[in-house]
Amino acid sequence: MKNKGLYVHVPFCRRKCHYCHFLSSTRLEQAAGYIEDLLLEIKLYQEEIEGVTTLYFGGGTPSILAMKEMDRIFRALDLNGLKEVTLEVNPESLTLEKLKGYRALGINRISMGIQTSNDDFLRILGRGHTFCQARERVEWIKASGFDNFNVDLMYGLPGQRVEDVERDLEHFTALGAPHISAYGLTYDEGTDFHRRLAAGLLQQVSDEEDRRMFALIKERLGAEGLERYEISNFARPGYESRHNLIYWSGEAYIGLGPGAHGYLGGRRYENQWDFARYHSALERGEKPYRVLEEASGRDLEFEYLMLALRKVRGFEVEDFNDRFNKDFLKTYDRVLKKLLASGVLTINEGRVAFTDYGFDISNEALVHFMK
Repeated sequence: MKNKGLYVHVPFCRRKCHYCHFLSSTRLEQAAGYIEDLLLEIKLYQEEIEGVTTLYFGGGTPSILAMKEMDRIFRALDLNGLKEVTLEVNPESLTLEKLKGYRALGINRISMGIQTSNDDFLRILGRGHTFCQARERVEWIKASGFDNFNVDLMYGLPGQRVEDVERDLEHFTALGAPHISAYGLTYDEGTDFHRRLAAGLLQQVSDEEDRRMFALIKERLGAEGLERYEISNFARPGYESRHNLIYWSGEAYIGLGPGAHGYLGGRRYENQWDFARYHSALERGEKPYRVLEEASGRDLEFEYLMLALRKVRGFEVEDFNDRFNKDFLKTYDRVLKKLLASGVLTINEGRVAFTDYGFDISNEALVHFMK
């Protein structure tokens, strides 16, 4: 049986982080209407939701919702036998009472955004917590019986040095998390950081510093038994994110909520970002698509390669051949010869994967598959 994921977007935050490009609103009074709309959307997807193996609540800040609201969502979904149920949380909106409630609902994995152990950098990022608060919440998570949890680490912050990342790693590894996601800061258009960078108010770290920071992260996390299994993710064996592996393996997933994305039956879709349009479509009994498109053969191939090669283990040649009814090695013979000779790719026991060098230049390398 193939895996199928379900993602629920909760688009609310108490404050907007300066680097965040995800759909989120600080108008918390809209949350009640959002819940009613989400329940309508769940009804429209009842048939597709059957057979879902993972459930992921992302945001925004899902932990901002009251327990009675979470309970209504779970009752509407009425899912059993899920392999993994993840909830994203922020330290400032997490309580011991909520953690107890999450366990009762069947949530078995927590993902906490911390980003850095340096309170000065947390203020620069616009975060609403201190590291001391985050560390305390991690202890609550463990005390509440969650042995499967992730913490987010961000590097390449304005003014950050390699020594700062080294201190972050000391603090983060001491938390005992079996999974750490390590993301380089990006200055996405539409964010406060992008505007400040354009105005000369922020200075990016150099490419060389960025590489040194991530090299240190790989080394230290590996030494702690956290194996890199995806371009930005590290885990102890058995604690990899099952839900995210569905994305990276090109399997089906449903996206619910404003701005959510989905991939079902060879079609990709994106929901309305505008709350009013999202609401209006659901009132009419329609799925709230903003974009709906058939995934064409060549585009689907490239998307598969782009996602599958994010994984350290890459993909099986046989899987590609079965999906697209063509011979991968023959189709991309010239590209493969070039990338293998330059040390970008490896092919071992029928698996294609990036080398460490390949990961460093992955965007440039993937372009060759488009030609």
